[in-house]
Amino acid sequence: VSYALAIPALVIVWDLFRDKCFKVAGAHAEKADLASFTYEACEEAELIDSFLLRPQANAGFSKRADAIRTKVLSKAASNLNTFFVAKWLGPLAVGSYMLWHANEVFAGELLLGRFLGTVAMIKKITKDSVRLHGAFFDIVSTLPALRNTTIMLNK
Repeated sequence: VSYALAIPALVIVWDLFRDKCFKVAGAHAEKADLASFTYEACEEAELIDSFLLRPQANAGFSKRADAIRTKVLSKAASNLNTFFVAKWLGPLAVGSYMLWHANEVFAGELLLGRFLGTVAMIKKITKDSVRLHGAFFDIVSTLPALRNTTIMLNK
């Protein structure tokens, strides 16, 4: 029973720890800056061409796009690491259970069937926790689009 609660709790604690300690943020401000820069460059295209400023405009666009790419890649790497942390909790939990209770099996204090059943239960709980965590990530990832759609429809 304690493993049934500990594994999902550890996944939640990892999510909170990761968000607070690593401060992985989206690229909302950078995307707005790039959109604004692109709009201004399109509005002033004749001026840019007249003064031969296209290389500077391209460099400005490239710098802003690189800032977005850096933020998006760090967010994706953080999400991938979170997925693997959740997956590794299963083998760690099974290993710790075996470490703590193997002597009881050898001494005859714990039946082998109960021991193996508990190991199978820990694996199943971990697998379900990882799937639930993935489904939660899928749901949370749709919230910004849902918010934007709601704002657009309410205008």
